[in-house]
Amino acid sequence: MRRSKRLVFAICVLLYAINVHAETWITATLASKHINAESKQEEANWGVGIEQGMAKNWRAVAGMYRNSNRRDSLYFGLSWHPLRLGEWRIGAVGMFVGGYETPKHQELVKAVIPVITYEGKRWGLNVPIVPATKDNAGAIGLQAKWKW
Repeated sequence: MRRSKRLVFAICVLLYAINVHAETWITATLASKHINAESKQEEANWGVGIEQGMAKNWRAVAGMYRNSNRRDSLYFGLSWHPLRLGEWRIGAVGMFVGGYETPKHQELVKAVIPVITYEGKRWGLNVPIVPATKDNAGAIGLQAKWKW
């Protein structure tokens, strides 16, 4: 059942991207490195997503990935990258993420995460920096992306 949900989601993302004329990026979530070296969390976090341009510094983001707790996560939100240094951008993403259920959290977790981005003409990288909290070891992530 989970595999069929993933496949349907991936097909929807691709069909959506085909029909959009604004700046669109297809993302591939690849990995994370946890700040706490003793953490037993998964660091191969494969996934797929989309970034859709909305305004100069704003994008809608959505996707899915295998999270560090070895569960499937879906996310959606907005990214904002106001600082630009050539092909580099610095900003943050505010989003809702599923798949991190604990006794203290509901189905969707709210997150605001700093992101450093490199965007060439056809490909790029996202490096989200998840701060450590009392419930989270903190991590640095890696996404590759391709302009659609």
